[in-house]
Amino acid sequence: MNAKSTPLSFGSYLQSIRLEKGISLEEISKETRIRKDNLLLIEREDHEHLPAQIFVKGFLRAYAKAIGADDKEAIRRYEDRYKSYLKVINSEAMLIQLKAGVWSSLRIVLGIIFCLIVLSVYSTLFISKSSLREDRTSPPELKPRVNTSDQAKGSSDAGATSMPVPANAKTGEKKLLLEVTAVKDTWMKVIVDGQSAEKFDLSSGDRLEFEALSGFNLLIGDASGVQLLLNNSPYEVAGVSGQAVTIQIP
Repeated sequence: MNAKSTPLSFGSYLQSIRLEKGISLEEISKETRIRKDNLLLIEREDHEHLPAQIFVKGFLRAYAKAIGADDKEAIRRYEDRYKSYLKVINSEAMLIQLKAGVWSSLRIVLGIIFCLIVLSVYSTLFISKSSLREDRTSPPELKPRVNTSDQAKGSSDAGATSMPVPANAKTGEKKLLLEVTAVKDTWMKVIVDGQSAEKFDLSSGDRLEFEALSGFNLLIGDASGVQLLLNNSPYEVAGVSGQAVTIQIP
């Protein structure tokens, strides 16, 4: 048998010669004083559980001599196989490190994205709340007047208040008649013909009437809280629900 031309690795190489000669592992163990489990590890080429190289090479020499094999050839095959084994181990280690690095980077990226989302949501909520506060903030009080309510009137036109015509009104001059009907609770300030501002706290159903010669300036706490009639014609209140608006008529 030409051992050098055999493509078998070191464990198979020794095992094939042993079996060919009919030698048992017990006989080799007794002759070499190598435990049978170590002889099995050699034949199985179990690098993970074999001892250090220096001990394995000693085992291979003793094993080869016990069965009449070439100990140098067995060691050469062992070294070749061990190099391949180290390459596999190193490749697996590198792959594990690569995967760990990828997952670590992915966690960092996901953390950054999460922080950006939270920051974006927080900023949007903060801006929305700030805008809402600005819309609902009323201007400084000018000169409040006692609220006109339905209970102050006993007539069928309950809740209606008529503003007197300015003292300097000219006879025969066309007047502006403004009717205000509250459709929900709100407040408003009215300036008639440039006179002092008056404030009214309105409940749903309240109705106010004003007369002017030159015009009105209105500040309404909620654009959707009132309906206006100017000389019996609807007058649009531009704005959205909850928004304070200023209106100049005409």
